[in-house]
Amino acid sequence: MVWHRGSCHCGRVQLEVEAPPDLQVSECNCSMCSRLGYRHLIVPAQRFRLRSGADSLTRHRFGRKT
Repeated sequence: MVWHRGSCHCGRVQLEVEAPPDLQVSECNCSMCSRLGYRHLIVPAQRFRLRSGADSLTRHRFGRKT
C-alpha cells in the first residue's frame, strides 16, 4: 500500500488515500467527470487524510443542486 494524493474538481480540497500502487478506479457518468476524465476511488475512512480545504467542504447531492 502507498499514499496517493488527489483533490476535488476545483482543487480547493487536497487529500491523500492509502491504496495499492496500481489503482483500480471507477468511471463516473456525470457531465463534469465524463468531460474532464475524472475517475473515482472509494477507500475506508482510516485510509483517508484530508490535507487542506476543510473550510471548503460542503454537502453535494447529485441532481439536487445542493
